[in-house]
Amino acid sequence: MKNFQVCDWGLLDYKIAHCKQKELHRFRVDDLIPDTLIFVEHPTTFTIGKHGKINNLLVDKKVLAENNIELYHIERGGDITLHNPGQLVGYVIFKLSEHKIGIKNFVYLIEKIIIEAVAKYQIVAEVKHPLVGVFVDNKKIASLGIAVSRGVSYHGFALNVNNDLSYFNWINPCGIKTLEMTSIKKILNYEVPLHELKRIIIERFIENFQLNLLNSEVI
Repeated sequence: MKNFQVCDWGLLDYKIAHCKQKELHRFRVDDLIPDTLIFVEHPTTFTIGKHGKINNLLVDKKVLAENNIELYHIERGGDITLHNPGQLVGYVIFKLSEHKIGIKNFVYLIEKIIIEAVAKYQIVAEVKHPLVGVFVDNKKIASLGIAVSRGVSYHGFALNVNNDLSYFNWINPCGIKTLEMTSIKKILNYEVPLHELKRIIIERFIENFQLNLLNSEVI
């Protein structure tokens, strides 16, 4: 079994988290740390992947500035998405060669983990390949955008849990005009404790990747 650690950064500015994530990515490349899963929430922020289009932002950048909302162009795959409080973001810093897995199957396995995690709340989710992400009744509940550099993944998934979905109306989520987003809270009509969901996701990572948990900041 491969060693694994979990970091929990709480609510953290996106730019700061991005810098910290890239530092941990370098550490993993040099084998200074084991495979690492990072949990974080971000203040309301839009990010656009390397192949994304700015015209999928449906409001003027002045509106973002007036609302103190940041917009970042980043290295991950995928188009534009939203991060905001109550959404559980997971950054996955794994050395893929040690798992003998390619990027496509790596993404599929993370989708599977999310499907299994929400199933604990009696939510039936599914994938809709070739689209990337996890869906419930044709509505997207989780987005994925992975980057790989020097054999190590970074970036990851964004699972809508208790977050305000109205900001998705400011974009074409994932570049799709007709895509509707949902969340665990919207489906269940109550808020799910994030610490509880984090523990479930950790368990699913351990099971699916056959990992040995060295330490976890999640209480």
